[in-house]
Amino acid sequence: MKLCFLYSEYMIKFLRAFVVFLFVSCLPASGNITPGSVIRDAEIEDILRGYLNPLFRQAGLNPKDLRLIIMATPEVNAAATFNHTIIVNTGFILTTTGPDEVAGVFAHEVGHLAERHIVQKIDAAQNSQIKGMLAAAAGIALGVFSGRPDVGAAVAMGGNISSAYSFLSHSRMEETAADLAAVRYLNGLCWASEGLQKFLGKLLSQELLSSNLQDPYVRTHPLTRDRVESIRHWIAHSCQKGLPQKMKEDYKIMIVKLSAFLDPPQIAFQKFKGDSELDRYAQTILYYRQKDFQKSLDLLEGLLKEHPLNPFYWELKGQILYESGKIKESIGSYQKANQLKPNDPLLMVSLAQSLVGIEEAKYLKEARNLLEKAKNLEPENISVWYFLSIVYGRLGDMGNMALSLAEREVVLQNWKEAHQQVLRALNFLKKGTKTYTRALDLKNITSRESNPATITDRF
Repeated sequence: MKLCFLYSEYMIKFLRAFVVFLFVSCLPASGNITPGSVIRDAEIEDILRGYLNPLFRQAGLNPKDLRLIIMATPEVNAAATFNHTIIVNTGFILTTTGPDEVAGVFAHEVGHLAERHIVQKIDAAQNSQIKGMLAAAAGIALGVFSGRPDVGAAVAMGGNISSAYSFLSHSRMEETAADLAAVRYLNGLCWASEGLQKFLGKLLSQELLSSNLQDPYVRTHPLTRDRVESIRHWIAHSCQKGLPQKMKEDYKIMIVKLSAFLDPPQIAFQKFKGDSELDRYAQTILYYRQKDFQKSLDLLEGLLKEHPLNPFYWELKGQILYESGKIKESIGSYQKANQLKPNDPLLMVSLAQSLVGIEEAKYLKEARNLLEKAKNLEPENISVWYFLSIVYGRLGDMGNMALSLAEREVVLQNWKEAHQQVLRALNFLKKGTKTYTRALDLKNITSRESNPATITDRF
């Protein structure tokens, strides 16, 4: 699991420049996770996409456009923003009692996306500050490497996530439309729809409480008893088939993994003191959080003997070895994870980070190939561009090093810095190549965006 903090300086830029969504650069989360931070985890994202991708297809949306943000906060909330972005709090996931509730709420949020409710709010907004806050909700995933001198220190955003969510609240008419869409999508997949009704029913009792006592989901998604009864009526005429068994098993894994990373260790050790596979998985994470790497690895070796084809066990082994200073030893585990689950950009970046840590040409070339592939899957991931710049620099390719730095600054919307790096790249790149053509395109973009007279509003 990776941990990301939100840098306040960039949040200000987002408010001013109508931010695009950014995939984050993250830290291994070996200690306590700060509330309000963004986490990225290949396994949990894979599980959540198992819900969202089919729902996107049912809604006529392209799953490749999905941008998923997981916020480490106990607040019970989830929201859809523009640019096909879904924000989900760990508090929401851990409050659910089954995968049907996750599926139901996600179907509802996809309904908001398909109905373009947030886009309509932006189009109707007259106040630029409101526009900026709406844009910030899609840009909250900007993260930075702690201790990286070229990026700066990380500062947790803290409670600002609540402010961002408040701008994503919906009218009761929009809520009803999203409910109808949700039942339609779930019915199309023949996934039972009771989860949405169950989740909203749990929150209904809070409707009359003062706002400071309500779960944030109640405030941003207004509830009424009539609305819940309407959902009950629609569900009675929908497909009643249960969710696939794999989704049920994956849900348990997700809950255990989040709890092991987020709960205080003394509580989590009591919760997961058994000898089941999931208990041992949690214990592995807990010892890892406490930096007792040997105990963690011993437990993990047992899990790998039982499940040698689990890519996420291999990923965790690679992460433990890397953080315990055994960088070269971590490479084999990360390579195994990538072999078992190819085309996962987070796994690629993790392996590339270890390869970059060993300054040998063969490892640098492997890292370059991985990162070139990852950039096509997540072009807004600043980790990819950061490591690419290092790799090309060490390989003596100054043109592609400067171009990678330019791409990174473009994602961050640092237009002047990007323009300087593009001009530098053009001095080294060979004319007529794809990279030279890309640099020319970036030169035009950065020249326009760094000029106050020609800058555009970029959503």
